[in-house]
Amino acid sequence: MFIPDRSAEKSSEDKLNRAPFAHKLADTIRDWKLEESIVIGLYGAWGCGKTSVLNFAVERLTETTKDWTLEKKPIIIWFNPWSFSEQEKLLQAFFQQIYAEINKVDPKAGKDLKQTIKRFAQVLGALEPIPWVGQVFSAGQKFVDIFVSDKTIQDTKKEVADVFRKLNRRIVIIIDDVDRLNREEIRLLFQAIKINADFPNTVYLVAFDRSVVENALSNEQGVSGREYLEKIVQVGFNVPDPDPTLLNKMLFDELDRILNSVLSEPLDRERWLKLYHSGFNSFFQSARDIKRFINSLEMNLGMVHVEVDAVDFIGIESLRVFMPEIYQGIAENKSLFIRQRELFGDNRQVPEIKQSLDDLFNKSEQVELARKISLELFPPLRSIYGNMFYDKEWSVNWRKQKRICHEDNFDSYFLLGTPKGTVAHGEANGVLAQSTDFNLLVQIFNQYNQENRFRKLLERILDRLEDINQEQILGLIQALLIFGNTSSDIHTGIFDFGSDFQIHFAVRNLLLKLPEEFRYSWFVQCLENNPPLFTSTYQVLHDTPRPGKPREIWLFSEEQLKRLKVICVRNIENHSKDDEFLKQKELKFVMFCWKEWVPESPNRTSFIDQTILDKNKFLDFVGNFIFTQRSQTAGSYLVETDQKFNSKEFFEFVDMIKAKKFIKDLTEDEVKSFSLERLTALRLLNEFLIYSEKKEKPEE
Repeated sequence: MFIPDRSAEKSSEDKLNRAPFAHKLADTIRDWKLEESIVIGLYGAWGCGKTSVLNFAVERLTETTKDWTLEKKPIIIWFNPWSFSEQEKLLQAFFQQIYAEINKVDPKAGKDLKQTIKRFAQVLGALEPIPWVGQVFSAGQKFVDIFVSDKTIQDTKKEVADVFRKLNRRIVIIIDDVDRLNREEIRLLFQAIKINADFPNTVYLVAFDRSVVENALSNEQGVSGREYLEKIVQVGFNVPDPDPTLLNKMLFDELDRILNSVLSEPLDRERWLKLYHSGFNSFFQSARDIKRFINSLEMNLGMVHVEVDAVDFIGIESLRVFMPEIYQGIAENKSLFIRQRELFGDNRQVPEIKQSLDDLFNKSEQVELARKISLELFPPLRSIYGNMFYDKEWSVNWRKQKRICHEDNFDSYFLLGTPKGTVAHGEANGVLAQSTDFNLLVQIFNQYNQENRFRKLLERILDRLEDINQEQILGLIQALLIFGNTSSDIHTGIFDFGSDFQIHFAVRNLLLKLPEEFRYSWFVQCLENNPPLFTSTYQVLHDTPRPGKPREIWLFSEEQLKRLKVICVRNIENHSKDDEFLKQKELKFVMFCWKEWVPESPNRTSFIDQTILDKNKFLDFVGNFIFTQRSQTAGSYLVETDQKFNSKEFFEFVDMIKAKKFIKDLTEDEVKSFSLERLTALRLLNEFLIYSEKKEKPEE
């Protein structure tokens, strides 16, 4: 619900307790007994609620005089000078408005007033001409009945005064939005008020920002705008400052309305209170401040609420609305605000980082406020401005909580959506909704993998572990085992363990969510139903205790692991009889598990012997022990790649004598028939065998 930036029109809409003041003001005007006119000033800064006070006062004045006779009821005239952009039209409109309103309620007086105002305005040079209500004149046409009098301004003004006196009714002229005018228009308006201020039975209620008007009324000759104003305005009232408690209630009511409509989880109250008292509350000095912020928040949060933390979004949105230079600075300096120097223990860059941050905060007139709010939104900054440090566990939690201070979430706060290459929280929710169908889930994983977004998706899923039910867990585990058995292992950097390990980590955490007594029986059943070979074997191996590999929580007991290894070996042996076994992902890893769990295996020996008899199959097996080595010469930008043969690991499974015999028995036609990959395997194997023979021969 968009909140229009309009003033309250009725006292029943008063949220800041301004109505009592407005009612007293109206009662004062109503009970004014003197014939002399009076100009009342209503002072307040732009947006403080002056128009609402005027509305409440008029409502009160109308209500308390509704039983008066028509001849006694006050005539209320609203004049908004901001509606007239050209200076020369302002006085025309002023006089026309007075005439039109009086003519409505008293046509006879209006007729007399029309003639006198015409002459008065003509003498002032304000009409050229005035188009009266109900009449239309072409451009430049003169009134044929205008009598251009040679009387003085004072004489003509006296005629107007006589008409006002004969009315014997209070005329209340309300002028608003004065501080929206430019300097010259303000001067012209107050000249008009000054000229007309002493008409009898008239009350001017003029609302404006005093400092703006005083500045406009000052002139180059040194005349004080305050002194000039005091000659015109007899009585001045300041719009009461809103009660902070009522402002807070107005703000909180609107926030509650917005958050209840978009949030499915309760707000983090502790962090909200910290943000609020960090200076956030100081942004709201008027109802207009609240409306401006709430309208912006409601529109923007509605588009991204699934992707962001509500407290953080409220905080960053407050900077966007009230400190746009700080908001822009944060958006353009992502690395400055999300860097985690405490994770690396490097203090050398702290002075440089601090200086960059200070330069940014100094762009605001409220430097300390900008810094305090930023510290609440970006906790890592406390390691720059203090001695607070955060480890990796904090970073993981920040990502799960969708905090702005984590690099995976930062962009969503500024792009009002999900950056390319990432996964929206809403997307992850949609995937989880399909997680009971593991076959469909595998298709989804493959699609995300093609888009290079699978790992981001998996992170989002793991962030929701607490909300996943058992049926979803089982579907996810099966889908991950199937997907991981064929997907390529992706590494993004030196310290990245790869996507295979990430899948293993996810499966492990999902298994830990299952009841202990159910976990083992279900996983045994999973392994006995011809599971994906590599991922199931990988899971069992990595849960096996090893020297120097402490872990507080194990998925299975040692006895259970023995049983699982037996099943894995049986699966490996069954697969080894299939021609597709040689295409198995990470065959080398599977072979080593087979060797570790059954050091002397006739079945493994038989597999090797059968493989070596088929020249194509044997070269495919050799290919599993070839890897690509990258190197770069000092001073060169060129990265060179070279394929290498891991002979040490290969000959743990193949007898070298048999390998030599294989090479020796090859015919020229057979070599010509090999594919490029098999020729590469043959070349590398042969090169190693030649090298080893030379090494074995004694020097002559």
